[in-house]
Amino acid sequence: MADQVVTITATNPYMDRCDDNVITISWTSATGGAVAADIASTYAAAQPDFAAKPTKIKGFLRKVETDPDGTTAPSADYDITLKDPNGYDIVDGNLADRSDTNTQVIVPTSPIYCDFEIALAISGAGDEKKGVIKLFFAND
Repeated sequence: MADQVVTITATNPYMDRCDDNVITISWTSATGGAVAADIASTYAAAQPDFAAKPTKIKGFLRKVETDPDGTTAPSADYDITLKDPNGYDIVDGNLADRSDTNTQVIVPTSPIYCDFEIALAISGAGDEKKGVIKLFFAND
């Protein structure tokens, strides 16, 4: 039985809206095909003691890109949600039914302002499958 693996990098390590930010989430699903992680907290936990330890993400979400791994791609039509602290999917279900072969991009009609922790959930990916999600934030 395999555990999930989630690695997060950010071009703005403070996630504070002072600079544009691309958050890259590389993931491997657990047995059962699921992934669950709080993005800022997971990022902060992996940083050395002297580094920034954000507790939330601030900025305008302008684009989300999903990319299945080329060798251990997730199952077709796997689903992703990005939830705010109230449990609302901030991309309104638009990351459902992701492709197992193609990079896909969603661009919200209006940028989504975030000033909170975002909970990532992936379901239906298949056992020990891999992918990458990029969240593109702007400071205005």
